[in-house]
Amino acid sequence: MAASVGFSRPTARSMTRCGMVVLLALAGASTLQAAAQLEFVGLTSSASAVSPGQTGISVLATVRNTGDGTANVTGAYLTLVDSAGQSAALDYTVTASPGNPLTLPAAQTRTFTFDVAVSDAPMHNAVSVRATVRATDASSGSELSVAGSRRVLLVGGEDASSGVLTDCWEWDGTSWRQLSFAGSSPSAGHGVGLAFDSDRNKLVLFGGLDESGTHKDETWELQGTVWSQKVASPSPSGREFHGMAYDATRKKTVLFGGTDANGDRLDDTWEWDGTSWTAPTVSTRPSNRFRVSLAHDVSRGKTVLFGGALPNSQFAGDTWEWSGTAWTQLFPGSPPSARWPYLAYDASRTRSVLFGGLDLNSNLLNDVHEWNGSAWSAKSATPSPAVRSGHGIAYDVARQRVVIFGGTGGSDLLQDTWEWDGSSWTDKSPTLSPPKRRYGAMSPFDVPPSVEWTVQAPAQLSISSITTTASTVVQGQRSVAVTMVATNSGDASATITAASLRFQGTADRTSEYLVTADAGNPTSMAGKQPATFRFAIDVGSSATAEAIVLRGALAGTDGNSGSPISTSTTSSAGWTVVRAAVLRIDTISSALSQVSQAQGGLTVQMSVTNTGQSMADLTAAALTFTGTADRTNQYSVVPSSANAITVAAGATVNLVFDVTVGATATAEAIVLDGTVSGKDATTGAVTSDSGATTTHGWTVRASAALRIDSIATTPVLVSRGQSGIAVRMTVTNPGGASAQVSSATLRFTGAADRTSEYTPMHSGTHPSTLAAGDSANFDFTVTVGASATAESITIDGSVTGTDANSAGALSDTSATTTDGWTVQVPASLRLDSIATTPTLVSRGQTGLVVQMSVTNPGGAAANLTGASLVLTGSADRTSQYTITADGTNASSLAGGATATLKFTVTVGASATAESITIDGSVTGTDANSAGALSDTSATTTDGWTVQVPASLRLDSIATTPTLVSRGQTGLVVQMSVTNPGGA
Repeated sequence: MAASVGFSRPTARSMTRCGMVVLLALAGASTLQAAAQLEFVGLTSSASAVSPGQTGISVLATVRNTGDGTANVTGAYLTLVDSAGQSAALDYTVTASPGNPLTLPAAQTRTFTFDVAVSDAPMHNAVSVRATVRATDASSGSELSVAGSRRVLLVGGEDASSGVLTDCWEWDGTSWRQLSFAGSSPSAGHGVGLAFDSDRNKLVLFGGLDESGTHKDETWELQGTVWSQKVASPSPSGREFHGMAYDATRKKTVLFGGTDANGDRLDDTWEWDGTSWTAPTVSTRPSNRFRVSLAHDVSRGKTVLFGGALPNSQFAGDTWEWSGTAWTQLFPGSPPSARWPYLAYDASRTRSVLFGGLDLNSNLLNDVHEWNGSAWSAKSATPSPAVRSGHGIAYDVARQRVVIFGGTGGSDLLQDTWEWDGSSWTDKSPTLSPPKRRYGAMSPFDVPPSVEWTVQAPAQLSISSITTTASTVVQGQRSVAVTMVATNSGDASATITAASLRFQGTADRTSEYLVTADAGNPTSMAGKQPATFRFAIDVGSSATAEAIVLRGALAGTDGNSGSPISTSTTSSAGWTVVRAAVLRIDTISSALSQVSQAQGGLTVQMSVTNTGQSMADLTAAALTFTGTADRTNQYSVVPSSANAITVAAGATVNLVFDVTVGATATAEAIVLDGTVSGKDATTGAVTSDSGATTTHGWTVRASAALRIDSIATTPVLVSRGQSGIAVRMTVTNPGGASAQVSSATLRFTGAADRTSEYTPMHSGTHPSTLAAGDSANFDFTVTVGASATAESITIDGSVTGTDANSAGALSDTSATTTDGWTVQVPASLRLDSIATTPTLVSRGQTGLVVQMSVTNPGGAAANLTGASLVLTGSADRTSQYTITADGTNASSLAGGATATLKFTVTVGASATAESITIDGSVTGTDANSAGALSDTSATTTDGWTVQVPASLRLDSIATTPTLVSRGQTGLVVQMSVTNPGGA
């Protein structure tokens, strides 16, 4: 059994240790006044964990008198129990403060103070400290007790689908809150019996039906938030719908009746004292029944029973009282109707209150009746809860109200909450309610004020390790991280008052270092737990360069007792102190000795060495260019993205730069140098060099250039299809560097760009290089396209190349002096006609004139190189004729012109006499292209007939007279002449 220590009010004052009662004598008389009512405000302790031998632990219990009268304090106690509920008083000495209050005036709050000391060897690891204050009402002398925060609990019931509920809800007068419990809890929730043992601050639960339909015979007790099953023999049999109430007068829980697994109604009486069940022997008792309700009338020390369900399906309407030894039936006038009843005792009004239920006719009820020990009185109020049965009912001690919840309202289950103050009902309408149910059991419940102590072994510190990520540090280095891991091997927490480091070389070097503890370092360490301490170390700029060992120390106090504790290490991590990084430019180098203005893509390398002992971070590296003055701003310098950004101690790196010479850079000899800067990778100390040991130089020259001076060609007229036309392009390099010529092309422009209508071909070898100031000719042979546009053409050109130094692009796209020609449709010859006058000619005839009409239908002039006649009879007879061209015949024909060529023909003396066709042919060349021209047949020919030449033969002379006279006239003489020829 738990031991209590504190004080009570006899006539003597005494004080003891080891959990015995501390008694304080009280003086003074009482004045009659209204009843006092006490409740706990809180219980606090200066410690949640304690250590062996610890003293000065303060426990404060604060109590409020919520009543109207004064309370005289008769005792205030601390009870110390272990996790099994057994007394732990022998491990502690409790001393009540001499100044603890002896009275609690109405509406006042008072605090009771206790001083606790822990023994040197406590036997328990965990202790629950609880407080009890007892008092009497100054007016009535009635006993008062306060042991916790008063609540009403609802346990279990049945839902709408007849499922068994085992949940637990707490009502604080305003809201419902579902409770959860550590460990096991009762499995029964249907028809259980509940009663609150206010002396032990435990809720007692017995019996009920579980989900499987088993009638349980288990006894459970709830204290705080922990259910514990109690095993006792003998014990009531398994049952449900029995009545239970706590007899505060005799400090027993009373149980009566119920129904068992066989459906039998029971009439046995049992009492539970917290350890065992006993069944008193009684000769007179209520008849067998279940669905019975009990309430204990504290003011009279009697447990009241009313009604219930009988074996014959009837309801009882009788009133009984249990005194602790006997049942007595009372016969008051005007009792409530027989029913399945629901009772609760209203302690503030000393009345047992009955509400609702189910009557003999299966009517649901909502009437209120109150029992004062001698008579029942019916109460009425509006509004009122709806009719119901199977609801929960209990008295809320803190708020002095009877509370009901849920039940069966007919066709549906209910989940409303109402409170009865003796004259009126209040619908509380909380925002959250338990689910709808019937047969839920309700009871008052005290949440006991308590504080929990853990008894812990004293804190004990040890340093597990000291580590640092730096195996090497640099003189002047800042914020070197050091981590120290410590362990508290005790149970009690440790309050850390100091955490320090020491630096050991060939001597103690601690003074050469500045140690800054991390602001987040722990100020306490839980028991059995490690903790990490972090430090930022600044290495002195003149710290000794040698190997250093780091050691640590911790100091603090036990978190419970305040006793001092400390620890230190003898060996740990370390580092070596070295010199900072130093950067040096060794060389500036480039493969070029000559460069051109505007030249880009030049590679320059800078060789940089770190002569220090620490890594260097490069922050900047630049080239400088110096001629007769600083020319750096005439150059664009881009460092390679692959350049190193760090230089290891003693290492050399090559930094590469891409350099572009400015277009207007001064043409002169240039010295290339550089600068480099960085910082020590560890300390951040700046290091730099502003000049190379070996520099480089080059000469800047003006850039090469290409200029087309002229385009020249001989012909001014050309014909379509003409080829072999010579065109010359003269190009000059007026720059200061050689030019590499990569292409030279011609461009032909008329009304539009006609270049595609020409085929230019290089003639000879075009130069590939032009020295500074040199000129060169680029010759082309051009072919005019067969369908080239006939128009005036300007011939221009383009030349491209690169600067021989910089490879910079060079070009010129137009000549200073251009040339051109006019493209014509090619000349052609057409023999239009052959014409002659005679149609008959004779052999040997001379002086015959034949005319040939020739036309040039082309655009270009035609040079005539030949014209001849062809005379054809039954065969070619041209050879039988002598043909002579007229010396005045035209030697050329302009484009579109026609000329008549004359010929004198002599017919051969032996020419064949026949019909002759006269045709001809003409030849020539295009005056532009010299292309051959000809026509071998006239559109219109002519001809003649060759005859044998005519001749005369005098065949005869004849006359009639043979004689004539002088002077005779009229004589006829006939001459016969013949032409034996063909003409």
